[in-house]
Amino acid sequence: MKAHIIGGGIAALSAAAYLFRDAGVLGHNIHIYEASDILGGALDARGDPRSGYVMRGGRMFEEREGCIHDLLSFIPSRDDPTISIEEDLRAFNASHGWENKARLVASGGTVIPSEEFGLSYRNIIDLTELVLLPESFLDGKSIEDVLDLSILDTNFWNMFGSIFALLPWHSAIETRRYLRRFFHLLPTMSSMTTIQRTRYNQYEAIVEPLRDWLMRLGVQFHLRTICEDIDFADDDGRLRPNVLRLRSGGNPQTIELAPEDTVFVTLGSHVAASTQGDMTTPPPLRKEPDPAWLLWERLATAYPAFGKPDTFEREVNETGWVTFTITCNGGPLPELVEKLSGSPLGRGGLMTLTGSPWLLTLTGFHNPHFVDQPQGVDLLWGYGLYLDRAGGAVQKPMPECTGADILTELAHHLGFTDSLDAILASCNCIPTLLPHAGSVLMRRRKADRPDPAPDGFANLGLLGQFIEVPEEVVFTTEYAVRGAWMAVSRLFETGREPPPPYLGQYDPHALAASLMALRS
Repeated sequence: MKAHIIGGGIAALSAAAYLFRDAGVLGHNIHIYEASDILGGALDARGDPRSGYVMRGGRMFEEREGCIHDLLSFIPSRDDPTISIEEDLRAFNASHGWENKARLVASGGTVIPSEEFGLSYRNIIDLTELVLLPESFLDGKSIEDVLDLSILDTNFWNMFGSIFALLPWHSAIETRRYLRRFFHLLPTMSSMTTIQRTRYNQYEAIVEPLRDWLMRLGVQFHLRTICEDIDFADDDGRLRPNVLRLRSGGNPQTIELAPEDTVFVTLGSHVAASTQGDMTTPPPLRKEPDPAWLLWERLATAYPAFGKPDTFEREVNETGWVTFTITCNGGPLPELVEKLSGSPLGRGGLMTLTGSPWLLTLTGFHNPHFVDQPQGVDLLWGYGLYLDRAGGAVQKPMPECTGADILTELAHHLGFTDSLDAILASCNCIPTLLPHAGSVLMRRRKADRPDPAPDGFANLGLLGQFIEVPEEVVFTTEYAVRGAWMAVSRLFETGREPPPPYLGQYDPHALAASLMALRS
């Protein structure tokens, strides 16, 4: 029996790990096919001090995300293989945890006291109703359909919405899930002391150690290999994958599957079609279709059980993000950020700039965030969510901006304009356009996302951020890992299901503390 996994993101790597641990599939019988030249999906990271470091995205963790912590508990850490990544994660956060003192910053660099949420009674009633409503009542509805939009001007929403990248046209279902899933974090939403991060960027801290562990088991990786289609055969009334149609190095390749072989398909991608700019060039908008979305569209057209990809594909202004990575070779920016945040770089957490039309959020990293990062080179990273608006200092939408434009906009809102010339001279800001980043949050109906083990199919599992994982929240590593664990458990009947998602509103202590925070 062989297992073929389409996609090389964290969901695919997790599926391989659980195939070995829980289903007893030998490593050399597991094949992973990835279209790009690097594994990790959204957790990739590249660069060097001279040309600049780049991270398309980054993920935060918290204590009650049971699936990602389970995965990390049996993978050796990068620096010390005698301990797990999980043990290293805990040790790092014990000494380098976040404690925000400047979670919200008004234009000009004025820190806003954010312990008070500033919610009206109408806002609290709306949020309470949203949490209590059955999910079925929210089918096809957006945030603006269920919440009074005065909430967008509150401290609560500037923190909650910026952490989870929620915008008015996004799904009410997903917003309800975020509220329920992270209800227990409301008392620390300003300080972010309960948020966990890895010692290095997540590619070097998670993806590389996981990849190396899988390689030692014999798992076979096929990079620069696209899956263009899958053929199915009738198997006693169910459809079973029997042919993979691939393209590697521009050459078509066909893999005939044995009746006992299993296929796992990663549907879509929220980092598909991403592009990079530089200090003088904005990231271009890629026009050609992405292989991950093409495969999902092709399968969904033929088989409704694959869901509805069209629900999640919208104009870039609705679904896109722009992220940016700033490499500082000396210069004043790191020290200025430390002074404003009141914390050393890497300890100050997220800063959301409330006066920014793009709703910019910025964070700094402990040195080294890349293994080869030298002393004297510092990294910051950030993102903007409203892509159709002109900036405050730069009168252009964010996707049209160069790295220098983004630094100029940041300096304007942080109150660093007197140091702008020195910042521009010492920093390399690389912007990344992610046209599909917010696709997972588009308003939807329950049937739009398929099950990890769809009915009517044999030997087929589905992975990624676009499958349906009840009660769990998209845009997290937890969602990807949980979905992979579910798919493996169901297809192989391992008897080892993932733990249920933690829901804070059912914990009396979390409920009392969170209700008090909401009323602040």
